[in-house]
Amino acid sequence: MSAIGGIFALQKPQNPINEYLYSILDKLSHRGSQNEGYTFFQGENTSSHYGQFTKQKEIQKANLKSKSEAPNEAWMGLGHKLGTVNPDVYDNHQPLQIQNGKYWIIFDG
Repeated sequence: MSAIGGIFALQKPQNPINEYLYSILDKLSHRGSQNEGYTFFQGENTSSHYGQFTKQKEIQKANLKSKSEAPNEAWMGLGHKLGTVNPDVYDNHQPLQIQNGKYWIIFDG
């Protein structure tokens, strides 16, 4: 069981969308707390971040930044919180990128 969320702004929101995305996933935290990841989009630029439950090896492997360093100007964000019986079998940080960031995916399963 996991929690996934996304947000898209058609115009500049009153507050940074990262705050909205964190709020959405915090409300779903009962669905998972073994891992946490976020990706924010600003035009062609992406920025991936970790939360308090992310393992150190995943932070280094994916070169992640702290979620407190998320950009305030992002127009889209994806987030994921992992819930699993055995967190040691999970070795990929989400959201996942495909084809060098051309496509991004988050999933529960």
